[in-house]
Amino acid sequence: MRIEICGPLGIGKSTMAKLLAQRCGWEVMHEPVKDHPYLEDFYRDPMAFAFKKDLYFAETLLKQIEETQVRRNWGKGYVFDYNLPLIQSYADLIKKTPEEQAQLDDVYAKIEAKSHPCLVIHLTAPTPFIVDRIKSRGRGFEEGVSEGFVNMLQERIFERVGNYVAKTPSSQIDVATHLPDIANDKKQLDVLYGSIQPYLPSKRVMQQLLKLSHSPRP
Repeated sequence: MRIEICGPLGIGKSTMAKLLAQRCGWEVMHEPVKDHPYLEDFYRDPMAFAFKKDLYFAETLLKQIEETQVRRNWGKGYVFDYNLPLIQSYADLIKKTPEEQAQLDDVYAKIEAKSHPCLVIHLTAPTPFIVDRIKSRGRGFEEGVSEGFVNMLQERIFERVGNYVAKTPSSQIDVATHLPDIANDKKQLDVLYGSIQPYLPSKRVMQQLLKLSHSPRP
């Protein structure tokens, strides 16, 4: 079982995933930003590296979902700090060749065929708030990210998430209004955790899954 967090760059997905995982006793599955072989190249030359960047994200997500499904730790779940709608939203911003799009669509279909998350948390915020956060974290390759880019990305995310959550429970949160400093304000984390508890398995179910995970294989 897994929670997926979706939202534009700089909005706090990784921070929230870490805090939620600690609170739930779950494991974080990170978007491969630090180890991505094409990400910095993409920001330098988007047209040349968009496909390679998007394919790497999609294939990594598929691999991570598959890994979580074969692990036998049923007594806990996973918090992903990215998901399929986010990958698709970035990919939508730059048109691909028919061959490239077919390759991406094949990976998307494989991800869709896997089990869906128990909850999608869709993070939103006004664009100036997001751009300020992007600048404050000081990643050199993100220096050129504009408000126009963030606006387009948020529009695509809204559309993609809207289609995705038709099959999955979701919670949309305005970070600037409700969780502006969740990393340093425990009350904000308490509010977030309380809002998602109805979507999580009960303690009784989790205890049963934990027992199953420790039972011998047939």
